[in-house]
Amino acid sequence: GGLPDGIVDTDMIANNAVTSAKSTITGGLAGADVWRLTSDLTGNQLPITTGNMERADDSYMTKIGTGMSYSSGVFSFPDTGIWKVTWIGNTEHPTSTHQTVFTIEVTTNNGGAWDTAARSRQGVYKQTTGNSFGCAITSCIIDVTDTSNVKVRFEFIDGQGNGILQSNSLGNETMFEFLKLAET
Repeated sequence: GGLPDGIVDTDMIANNAVTSAKSTITGGLAGADVWRLTSDLTGNQLPITTGNMERADDSYMTKIGTGMSYSSGVFSFPDTGIWKVTWIGNTEHPTSTHQTVFTIEVTTNNGGAWDTAARSRQGVYKQTTGNSFGCAITSCIIDVTDTSNVKVRFEFIDGQGNGILQSNSLGNETMFEFLKLAET
């Protein structure tokens, strides 16, 4: 039944290697959560403190793990680890050409001080008629070593003061994504 002497079954060796490699994979992300703005905000938000935030709750969306906590503009992590934080902001601008700024801020002492972890700028060029629209993505990776002290919040600066940070309670328009990449 076997192969003649000196003949190597490369298919069997390859299958055994793949099976061995599969058994060492630990799985996917340990944590994932998405929150979104449910009511438009106009002008500067330093920081965003609205109660109009919700975890994405469409029937096909879910979180992995406990999920983030949100209170008065501050997001708290459910457990320690290396987390990727991404903010996607969609804007509408009714007046002149200007710039908007999107910032992710981090505290390591429960809000005693806040540091800028990431910042994106968006130049908005006014159309001749109608409103102008834009989108910015801001992202950073944070080492959450203590869930009581390491937290994040978001700021929106609008150059003219009348830009609208767009919302949607039926889908993600301005959204905040949290992905746990690894243990710390």
